[in-house]
Amino acid sequence: MVRAKIADDPGLFLSRMRYKVASLFLLQLRSYATGEVMTISPDNKQIGLSVGENPLWWSLIADVKYGLVMITAIIGASFTPSWRRATPILLWMLYSVAISAITIAHHRLRLPIVGTLIPFSAFFIMSIPEFTRNFDEARRDRRIWLALGGILLFGALIFSTRYITWFGGERHTWAARATLA
Repeated sequence: MVRAKIADDPGLFLSRMRYKVASLFLLQLRSYATGEVMTISPDNKQIGLSVGENPLWWSLIADVKYGLVMITAIIGASFTPSWRRATPILLWMLYSVAISAITIAHHRLRLPIVGTLIPFSAFFIMSIPEFTRNFDEARRDRRIWLALGGILLFGALIFSTRYITWFGGERHTWAARATLA
């Protein structure tokens, strides 16, 4: 089925891959922000879950935890002491993302990916005292640009597809709510 979709319209399939990758890494709050559209199936159908699946506060807690793990893992992976040992883990993560981009992506499918990144997160958290002692040296290290680029890419995946337009629309609903109150 996937091969048939690629053969029918390769450009559409490639453009949908971006949304699937973003869907894989988006926050749980997206169900409140997107009108329930979660991802796009291989046959170009929108797949959704109900907004009431989790309470809003529960989604907020999960998203804060997820964001902290991802940001610390990106920094930890950037400053990993052994690229030889880290490469298989990072390649497996990229393989998992590629499979999701080709087939279907949902934030529950990112759990194995996040699980493999936790050692990088732990490495960074354990290295915080060393980073603060040698802050000037760490600031001059070129790997800081790798970490910053990874964090910006992660942020772009989260905010570019849904939240920028949602926040723009919310600005107008606040005024409407104030008028009704």
